[in-house]
Amino acid sequence: MGNTIEWARDPFAFTDRVVDEVGDVAQFKTIGGDVCLLAHPDYAEQMLVSNREAFGKTSDFTAAFGDGLLAVGGEQWTRIRNALDKSFYPEQIRSYTDTMVEETQRRIDRWEDGGTYSLADEMKELALENIFATLFDTRLSIDENTEIRTAANELNGWFTPTSWALPDNIPTPARYRFRQAVD
Repeated sequence: MGNTIEWARDPFAFTDRVVDEVGDVAQFKTIGGDVCLLAHPDYAEQMLVSNREAFGKTSDFTAAFGDGLLAVGGEQWTRIRNALDKSFYPEQIRSYTDTMVEETQRRIDRWEDGGTYSLADEMKELALENIFATLFDTRLSIDENTEIRTAANELNGWFTPTSWALPDNIPTPARYRFRQAVD
């Protein structure tokens, strides 16, 4: 079983403990296989930018991102990255500021005084609204677009600790919802 239960139960606490005990690079076992933990921003930069060809993508990436930028490598990565490049120049990102502030205010305006809200849920919704507003120039209605919102939320379900910790051939509720979202 390795560290399957501890990691699936609370991945953040488990990761904190591993980093405290072992450092920024660690490997641990789960039922689904060995997991390599790289817990420093420099490693993310290496994997995603400066030395990306040295790191293969797992089936998780392909399942979650298809032929998108995060899942492909080589010439295909270069072609997609070049097509998206201008969207991520610092001046372009700064140009998103007003739209993101408007989207944030729109979300806050629907909150009722004295109401209780899940910060995680609100931030997921706001992130989706910001992506659509800035990159696709499309405003999602806060109380509509339920198919898009549900699909986006369920696509994230692929990355639940219970799905990661188990072999790919074991069905989990999150994997089922993920496949429904892809469809």
